[in-house]
Amino acid sequence: HRPSTTAQYPFFSASDPDPTKRGYVIPKQYFDPLTLRILEETPLPNQPFDSQGRNYFGVRGVTGGSNRMLFKVDHNITPKNRLSINYREIPNFSDRFRVRKDELFFTFPGDKSLTRQPLLSLSMTLSPRAVNELRASYTFSDYSRTPPGEVDTTNFTKEKFNLPNVTNWGYPLFNFNSQFGSALGAIGLNGALGDYIEHQYQVSDDLTLIKGRHNIAIGGDYRKMMLNAKSNGLRDICCGTYTFNPAQTNSGNANTPGGTGGWSMAGFLLGTPNGITLRSILIPYYYRWTVAAAYFQDDFRVRRDLTLNMGVRWQFNSPRIEKFNRQATFDYDS
Repeated sequence: HRPSTTAQYPFFSASDPDPTKRGYVIPKQYFDPLTLRILEETPLPNQPFDSQGRNYFGVRGVTGGSNRMLFKVDHNITPKNRLSINYREIPNFSDRFRVRKDELFFTFPGDKSLTRQPLLSLSMTLSPRAVNELRASYTFSDYSRTPPGEVDTTNFTKEKFNLPNVTNWGYPLFNFNSQFGSALGAIGLNGALGDYIEHQYQVSDDLTLIKGRHNIAIGGDYRKMMLNAKSNGLRDICCGTYTFNPAQTNSGNANTPGGTGGWSMAGFLLGTPNGITLRSILIPYYYRWTVAAAYFQDDFRVRRDLTLNMGVRWQFNSPRIEKFNRQATFDYDS
C-alpha cells in the first residue's frame, strides 16, 4: 500500500520511545533489489488512507462453471430382466480473482468439485409379487483447492523473482507481522492448497415382496471408502513462504536486548526475512473405511384407510484407518 512511487518507508516505529529514532528512513541504496521487484506487483493507492492505513480498494470475484453429462442405456435382457447402465459426470469449478486478473499480489485458491460415476443396475422380476434390484457403482470425486488462473500452470516464483521452488508452477507468499493495524498483511498466494481425491465402491440389493396385505422390502448396502489427501505443506512446496517481523530492525542490541522500534516492512525492504520455508513436510494420507447396512420394512395395510409403516435398519461404520499407518492416537485404556 504505497502512498506514492517516491514514498519513504519508516525505519522505526512512529511511537519509538527514543525520539531520535522516530521517522528514520532506509537509504535507497540499502533497498534489496528483489524487494523492489516484488513491490512492482502491488498497485498504487486508489483512495485516501483510512483509520487502519488502508488506501487501496479492490474487488474480488469468482468465476464458476459446470458442464454436466449424463449417459444412460436400458436393455431388456428378457421380459422379466432389465439391465441399465448409467454414467454421470458433474464438474464444478471456481476461480477466485480480482478485477484485474494479472494482479497476483493477493490471490486465493480456487475450488474444485468433480464427480464421475458409472452405475450398473439389474432389475429382475422373480414372480408377479417379487422384484429384486441389484446395483453396483464406482464414484470418483476430486475436491481439491488449486491456485487461481495461471498460477496453477506458470512458475511465477522462478520467472518473476528467480526464487527457488520445487514445482513448475506457483507464486510465493511474503508474510508480514504488522504491528500497525491490518493494512499490511501479505503479498502473494494466500490460503491453504490441497488435493483431496475420494474413491467409493458400492454394492446394494433391494428385494420387494407383496404378501397379502403386506408390502415388504428387504435390502442391504456395502461401501468401500477411500480418501487420499495431500494438504499440509503443499503451499510451501509449490511456492515458498517468506516471513518478515520486527526483530531484524529492532533498536535493541547485546547491551540493550529487547529494544523496540522495529518494523516488519523495514526488514522486507532490506531483504532480511525472519524465516523462510521452501519445503515443508508433505505427508499424503490414504484413509480407508467401510460402511455396511441392512434394513427390513413392512407396509401393513390394516384396512382401507389405515396403513402401518414398520421397519428396522442396522448400519456399521468401521473406524477410519490410514493405509500406511502414518497417523496414530492415544489409547487411554492401555
